[in-house]
Amino acid sequence: MTSELDKHDAIKYRELTLKRSSIKGQITKFKNYISRLESVQLSSLELVELSLKLNKFEGLSSKFDDLQNEIEVLNHKNLDSEIDERDNIEQDFITCIATAKNLIEDANIQSEVLRKSSAFSCNHHHNSDPIGFKLPRIEVSKFDGAYFRWLEFRDTFRDLIHNNERISDIHKFHYLTSYLEGDAARIISNLEVSSSNYKEAWSLLCERYDKRRLLINYHLSELLNMKPITSESERSLRFLADHVTKNLRALANLGRPTDKWDDIIVFMMSSKLDSNSLMKWEELYSLFLIQMMMFQL
Repeated sequence: MTSELDKHDAIKYRELTLKRSSIKGQITKFKNYISRLESVQLSSLELVELSLKLNKFEGLSSKFDDLQNEIEVLNHKNLDSEIDERDNIEQDFITCIATAKNLIEDANIQSEVLRKSSAFSCNHHHNSDPIGFKLPRIEVSKFDGAYFRWLEFRDTFRDLIHNNERISDIHKFHYLTSYLEGDAARIISNLEVSSSNYKEAWSLLCERYDKRRLLINYHLSELLNMKPITSESERSLRFLADHVTKNLRALANLGRPTDKWDDIIVFMMSSKLDSNSLMKWEELYSLFLIQMMMFQL
């Protein structure tokens, strides 16, 4: 590994893999934590603690994704092994998050059953007491201020929450703050959470991140600076295809005429293929052209 990298990249690679090892340790710790909870009935305090830890753990998943992207760029000659490592760690994240969410959902159901059974003994004043109100969970990925994640976050939040007339502005604000972290959270951190401030908070985020030209440049850069495949590999080809598809979809959402870029995309992708894959691609493409000419006859 070290011989394939220059000295600076080798040092950077070691730093990143150490951070990845730390993340794997935190995954194991969280896995052991939720394993203990599976055999007990959660108290209110334990439920709150689990929710907070899950929130932090989901943030760790985003950090791992960024970290692994850097590692794969540095170690692109061993991309297969890096993708295997990514798959294994992502599966651990998915399993842990799904287990924790099931625990929380089960605890909430039990709590709701108990609440309903005790409601018959409460007077109207207690029944109308808003203290026990709990916002329903709506799954939206957290946004940390990374421009390439903005479109997905904006569209998801807008469709599920912002445009939902059944959700009050104060509750929309609570949802919004719960989905933001890092630079994005700091943009609205000085605003008091209130109905009157929600629209301003949303506008501030849109003004900061709805920068169409910057977003277009980012996704074009991702396409133009793709790393070449050095050896024939199904995983590497899948990674290349997914990378191109993801960025083309984003550019299409930004209004770019990607449906007219076929020749450009074919040229870019074929230039990143290893020699064996390129030869097979040219054979298939030639056959396709022959079939097209015969069809036109």
